[in-house]
Amino acid sequence: MNSDALRVTSTLVGDRRDLVQTTGNRAGLFHSRLMTEGARDTASSVVARTGRALQESYEIKAGDTLIGIARRYYQSNGRQASAAQLLSAARDIAEANRLTDPDLILAGQKLDLRVLGRIAQTELAVIAIAPTAAGSPPGTADVGLAPTSVAERRLSRTVPESDPRVLERTLNRAVDKGYVPANERDQVARKIHALALKYGFNADDFALVGLIESDGFNPRASNGQCHGIIQFCGGAGRGADSVGYRDAPEAIRELGVLQQLDLADKYFSDVGLKPGGRADRVDLYLSVLTPAARAERDADTPLDIRGRQASVLYVDLNPNAAITRQSLNDGLARNGEARLQASAAKVRAVSVSTAALEGLLGARRRLPDT
Repeated sequence: MNSDALRVTSTLVGDRRDLVQTTGNRAGLFHSRLMTEGARDTASSVVARTGRALQESYEIKAGDTLIGIARRYYQSNGRQASAAQLLSAARDIAEANRLTDPDLILAGQKLDLRVLGRIAQTELAVIAIAPTAAGSPPGTADVGLAPTSVAERRLSRTVPESDPRVLERTLNRAVDKGYVPANERDQVARKIHALALKYGFNADDFALVGLIESDGFNPRASNGQCHGIIQFCGGAGRGADSVGYRDAPEAIRELGVLQQLDLADKYFSDVGLKPGGRADRVDLYLSVLTPAARAERDADTPLDIRGRQASVLYVDLNPNAAITRQSLNDGLARNGEARLQASAAKVRAVSVSTAALEGLLGARRRLPDT
């Protein structure tokens, strides 16, 4: 490979370690779209607001990463970006430029950045029309992901605000619980990010699905009929059948998480998630739970989902009530954060107990002989 084609790695996953953790309200996520026709912004108005012309292309230099390019794009337009925004922007660049391997970009390669310009226009418009949170300056309210229709107005893809790194926390927990071997953790993370990039979903949302379906990627999870990290169910035309385990669905439990992620890739393709498409949190989960229910787009219309589900997924947490897109969205976030916080609390409790025991033993060692 010559000097004009230097390998530049860690464009998505590897660079994530450099992302700044963000907490609190996060305004204008990258994929936000306008809710009203009248709120659309134009490139000229973006220039008027920022005083800068939007960059349309960029030539990759040695050492560049997609996230780094996105970060500089934001900075050059006088704007700050959250960790979620940068990861999402990197994914958009990869898709817009048809990068089959976002972890391999070449020095001298030219990238089309117009997709970021279109998103910047939308973000400014969304911030302009978003209600301001109490005590927040204009433009800083948490507007989340604007829905594609007024009927879906209240749905949001934002992950629990206490810590946006849901996937990282879930994988760390999975290692602690023995679901994922420590030496495979990074491989699992890369494979999940690759699936997220391929099918256009949020990797943190996939972690939320794993947390409710298998306690966070437990490959041996089973309810007797469904098995594995996303619960491949037995029966003709169902998940296990889709991935080649129709006659022995329970055998999926003998596969590790990496192997089951390969099955998930095939399953997602079979149920209609499209490479290069978009899938929000609810569509991702419905692809696992009841793919046909994705056709209903209204946030509050009851969904046709058979069988008893976790109570957290029902309206008002009432198992006798309906399940809606809104209740699924909220329930996934609520369940995920509860499980992650419970695990963190156990770790803290063990640490405190260990410290107390060590203190007691130390005190006993210091007692004078009698």
